[in-house]
Order: sequence, then C-alpha cells, then structure tokens
Amino acid sequence: MLGYGQEGSMSAEKDMLRYVRSSVVWKILFVPIELSISVIAISMGLRGMSSGENMLMVLFILSVGLFLGWGAFTPFLEDRKVINFLKDNGIYNDAVYDFSSAQPFLNDRMRLGSKYVFGKRCCSVLRYTDICRLFLYTVEANDIERSKQLRAVDNSGKVWRLCALDLHIEKEPGLAEVLDFMSRKNSRIVVDSLR
Repeated sequence: MLGYGQEGSMSAEKDMLRYVRSSVVWKILFVPIELSISVIAISMGLRGMSSGENMLMVLFILSVGLFLGWGAFTPFLEDRKVINFLKDNGIYNDAVYDFSSAQPFLNDRMRLGSKYVFGKRCCSVLRYTDICRLFLYTVEANDIERSKQLRAVDNSGKVWRLCALDLHIEKEPGLAEVLDFMSRKNSRIVVDSLR
C-alpha cells in the first residue's frame, strides 16, 4: 500500500481500483438476491432431507443453493485475485503510478500507460512485457454473435479480457491505434487476425 501521507498517490490508487474492478452495479443489485435465493434453497434442501422426501430433488435444490451462493462471491474474489497478483509480484505501486498517466482508448474502455495496460471492469492490469499474444474473442449464443472482446495471453498462458468491442469491428476506429501502440511497447506481441 502507498503511504497515507501521499494524498495524490492514494487518490490514484483508488481511481485505478475503481477502474479495473468489475461492475459495482451488478454486485449491489444481484448479490443480495442471489444470497437470499441461496439461503432459501439450502434451507428447503435441508428440510427435505430431514423429512425424507425425494433425495434427488433435495440434492438438486441444495446444489442450486450452493451454486448461487458461490456465484454471489466470485466477483469479489476476482477483484482480490488481481490486486494480490500485483502486490505479490511487487508491481502494485508501479501500476498505480502508471495508471495516473495512462491515456484512455476505445471510448475509455481501456487505458494504456507507459508500462501497463488497464482493462475497464475486466480486472486486468498487465505489463506490456508480459503479453505474448492479442486476439479477438467472439461471444456467441445459439450461433448468434452477442459481443466481441479484445483478449490477451500472458507469458504463463493465462488469458485476460482487456475490453469489450463493438460487434462490427470495423466501427472501432481506435483499435488499430491500440494494437500499434502495444506492439511498439513489446515487439514480441503476436496480433492474431482481428477480422
């Protein structure tokens, strides 16, 4: 953590965390609903076990309750995982400092600093030197394209979501500029075809 005497650094730290964390609106709206449904399902399942009802139905209700309970906490865990990753590697303060001078791209869905790329609401903070590949990922449901994302693969093989893109990639005017900027920061980055 940064020292409390450094007010400018503390606000930069809060700004960076607010920028990369997953959507707070989702957490505020759905976590209480998910938790209450989870508690109801678990209590129904336990009540069914004690009364000797159909065990298959009881196990199904219990699993739904546990699944929803786990799903309510995973966004919080993802936020902590990224922050802990930065702190464990000793690059947290460096990332905070770089965020304060990072430039917004793609309608501020991504910020590029001198050493790091920051994905808005994606829990992604990556050094350019850690990125080995960039590619376009298309989210489909029932053979219909729902959204597109710019993703990166780091040196360890982990895939990171950097930002959401327009479904019609040709309408993303700043994408070529982003890819060029990132390639200049790390010449080893392989950019897959984005068409």
